[in-house]
Order: sequence, then structure tokens, then C-alpha cells
Amino acid sequence: MEIESSKLASEFVRYSLDIQRGLARKVSEAEPGSGVYVFDTTGYFDGGPTSLVAGVRVQKVGGNYGVLSSAAQNLFKSANTYFQFTSVPSEVTADSIGLKLVVTGGTC
Repeated sequence: MEIESSKLASEFVRYSLDIQRGLARKVSEAEPGSGVYVFDTTGYFDGGPTSLVAGVRVQKVGGNYGVLSSAAQNLFKSANTYFQFTSVPSEVTADSIGLKLVVTGGTC
């Protein structure tokens, strides 16, 4: 039963991150050409103003948007942990801010 519970928890996290990336895609479509981040490794978005874009709560700093999960930001200590639970790692790329959504035809 322990193994099943562990697998269930991992699948829950993967599913939650899939939903987060789906919301990030909505923001990217509404604001083409902007960087849309799903994980902040540097505190770049800390204290940034929040607003709604395409019905999604975001933080906007310097022309970039953060579609951040409070749970992931508090529990994952690095981008590597986020990658471990991402069902499609090719959908995000690491840069000096954090993990940025990759959009078809390049990064946003």
C-alpha cells in the first residue's frame, strides 16, 4: 500500500504541474513574445504585482510573467526537482530567472 500511495502522490504532482503549464500557455498566447515562467529559481518575481491575464493570476516583472505554483515554489528547492516531476520536460527551459515555458517555434 505504501508504494501505491507514493506513486499516487507523484502522479498528483505531475498532474498539477501539467495544469500549471496549461495556464502558462494561455498567458503566452494572450501575451505573445513575453517570457512566461513556471518556476522562479532566483526570487525574480518576489513582490511583483499580480494581475489577471486571460483569466490566469500572474506576477509581472520587467515584461516577464510568472505563472507560479506556491506549492512548487515552497517545496521544490531547485529547478531539477521541478524537472523530475514534469511529465514533458521539453516544455520548459532553464535560464537565469528560472524555468521558462517553451512555445512552439521557440521560447517565449
